Amino acid sequence: MVDPKFPGATISIGNIFIEHDGATLRCDKAYIYSKENLIKAMGNVVINQGDTITQYSKYVDYDGNKKLATSWGDVILKDELMVLKTDTLYFDRVKQHLYYNNWGTIKDTTNLLKSKIGNYYLQTNKFQAFTKVDVTNKDSKLISEHLDYYTSTGI
Repeated sequence: MVDPKFPGATISIGNIFIEHDGATLRCDKAYIYSKENLIKAMGNVVINQGDTITQYSKYVDYDGNKKLATSWGDVILKDELMVLKTDTLYFDRVKQHLYYNNWGTIKDTTNLLKSKIGNYYLQTNKFQAFTKVDVTNKDSKLISEHLDYYTSTGI
């Protein structure tokens, strides 16, 4: 469907499935700008990267040239080691780097980590938390301004 309100976009409605360089995107509605290699997805958005990452959100803008996804609206990211929740998440697929800058939480089998700013590096399972970092588990509580945490080891 073409809509004059969205020049250059093909509008898809329904059970949308898009594949791009080893990742898939599913949603209820998508504005696809083929010339710019840009997708604006909305409604029950799910991104899968291989069988390691699944991300859920209400909205995603995906730049296929830069391989950068910006997701917002109740973002939940899951991998085999943890669950990350935030309102807005940026995902650089080239660098395999996820980050947020307006509060998020990470929960694994041992800890619950909260911070204002967070970076997660998929290749090393390293999470960096900055600004009002709060880590709790059944035995302790840690408060800091900077924490490096490896989800694969719990260290």
